[in-house]
Amino acid sequence: MTAEHFDQLLGLEYTEITKDGVTATFTVTPQLQQPYGILHGGVLCSVVESVGSISGAAWWDGPVVGTSNHTNFIKATRDGTLTARSVPVHRGRSQQLWDIEITDEQQRLIAKGQLRLANLDKTGSDTIGRS
Repeated sequence: MTAEHFDQLLGLEYTEITKDGVTATFTVTPQLQQPYGILHGGVLCSVVESVGSISGAAWWDGPVVGTSNHTNFIKATRDGTLTARSVPVHRGRSQQLWDIEITDEQQRLIAKGQLRLANLDKTGSDTIGRS
């Protein structure tokens, strides 16, 4: 699936989207690097947010919004194609929690994040606090 909006700027390409997880790839380019030539940490946070949000929306079958993004940077990288994969930790009526790992072409862990999502109803309102 071709990425749209902000994901397109990151170069994200979704290769698998299921209710139990998402896989996406992107290539490290000079536009995604910080001044020292290393992939910018904000890109990794954004990938966690995007892949986790697509995961949650696919499972919920509706809109979701991120409420917390915690991303750990494990290994610096300057180039190559990276792969992000999500797995569910918790999926409930009002919120979800997803783990997202980003690896390089040698399957080395580059970053690991957790994204908490609020499930929205079809009108875009949150469901937190509802019975």
